[in-house]
Amino acid sequence: MSGPDVDVPAEDGALEALLRERRSGPPGYDDATPWDFVRRWPDATVRDRAWPIISRLLTDEDELVRARAVELVRVWSEGADVTRTRLIEVAEHHPELFGDQAPEGTSLRSELAFALSNSVNELNGARVAAVLKRLAAHEPIGGGAASVLGRYEPAFVGAQAAKWGDAQASWIVEATRSLALFRRDAILPFLQAVRGLGQATRTRVLEVVEEYIKRDDGTATALALGERVPPPIKPAPSVDECKRAIGL
Repeated sequence: MSGPDVDVPAEDGALEALLRERRSGPPGYDDATPWDFVRRWPDATVRDRAWPIISRLLTDEDELVRARAVELVRVWSEGADVTRTRLIEVAEHHPELFGDQAPEGTSLRSELAFALSNSVNELNGARVAAVLKRLAAHEPIGGGAASVLGRYEPAFVGAQAAKWGDAQASWIVEATRSLALFRRDAILPFLQAVRGLGQATRTRVLEVVEEYIKRDDGTATALALGERVPPPIKPAPSVDECKRAIGL
């Protein structure tokens, strides 16, 4: 059962006031977020009445309001067709609004990265990855960002993995999966970049590479082109080549 229904205010000013009033939560029973009640309104109401206000609140001066707006974009998957472009534009043009601010303990940088990672498709992947690359330069952002960066920014992932070390082994492994699957030519340089990690992390990384690499040229090319990333032009690395590259 979801939280209690909330009537749609008749005036836009009252609707915005309601959102601001509910920004601190807590969520209704069995709701995931304090603004989940919005998603129970008719789709046309959410799109025509609520979304224009929430879109504007993405750049609001109140940090918690911004967090709520980003959160709604992330969970409102049905509205991705209208939220996706706006979220990317906000991330590109207002980086100062999504940095170390942490009104609920998690940085707005990380909250934004989570929502952006949910918005990725083959058309905007490189654009989103460029934003995530900037965000991940400050902290190991989660929410699927590692997977996106592994696919579109393999050299950056290798550099950050070497910088962060074994403390971020889970992040590195997540990035390795997509890198191995979609960027076959980048595998050996990546493995060389992380050869300074601990043996346990390197062993896991190598296992993931072997699990996800596509040594069939046709399959590897099709996967890369499907994500609009460069297809492989080199032969697939052998198991032994991968082992030597990572130092095992």
